[in-house]
Amino acid sequence: MTTAQIQKKILQQIQELPKDTLTQVVDFLQNLKEKKSKNPVVKNGIDYSLSTLDKNELSHLEEEFADYKKKYPHE
Repeated sequence: MTTAQIQKKILQQIQELPKDTLTQVVDFLQNLKEKKSKNPVVKNGIDYSLSTLDKNELSHLEEEFADYKKKYPHE
């Protein structure tokens, strides 16, 4: 089913709904959009996790890993 077909089917279905149910549909759609924007597709989980750190957390993390290669050399 194409995007246009799905949109057409949705429009056909909502035309029959009463106002209170339409309000619920709008709320549901807004909730879906918010959920998606809060949880973007993550290609690399660590990159996303690091991008959400605030300055204090990032500074602390950088301090923890300072000289990591010297302290823990890989053989």
